[in-house]
Amino acid sequence: MIKCIGFLCMLVVILGCEEMARQAQEKRDSEAKAKAEAEAQRVADSTAQAESAALHQSRMKTDKRYRDSVTKAETQRLQDSIDVDRRERPERHIKVNMSWHRGGFGRIGLADITITNNSLVEMRDPSVLVVYKSESGNELGSKMIEFQRVWKSGETRKMPEHNLGFLDENVHTMSCKFVAARWGE
Repeated sequence: MIKCIGFLCMLVVILGCEEMARQAQEKRDSEAKAKAEAEAQRVADSTAQAESAALHQSRMKTDKRYRDSVTKAETQRLQDSIDVDRRERPERHIKVNMSWHRGGFGRIGLADITITNNSLVEMRDPSVLVVYKSESGNELGSKMIEFQRVWKSGETRKMPEHNLGFLDENVHTMSCKFVAARWGE
């Protein structure tokens, strides 16, 4: 009787192992099938893209109306992206130019500063940073200037003879860059 029970236990274990092996094989087969289907879809998509690209190239060469419409659409898409940037990141579209000279017996700095608002947003109270440098390129100092004015979109203004105050006698060059402003208020 004990031999019979042992035999039955072994039989149950063997059958359980066979069932587990069958399930594992089914899982591997299912994964392999899914992988093959995904690869077939990728190849089909790639082929469709290649055919579409070939058709596009052919039409670009032979069909003037198609070529003109594609060119117009691409130009418009580029302009739209530039306009979005000019609206959402106006600080990237501010241009500052400066020339300077000495006045007041060579001790006072006078700057002609021109600011252009190339953004699509009104700009208020822009600040610029003027950096003074020696002949060897060492930074000697700087001055922050805030202009209490409003620039409309596309507007350029020149602030002539802006007084920079007393200058060190070693100031040889100056640079000027846009720092900040308030937008569209």
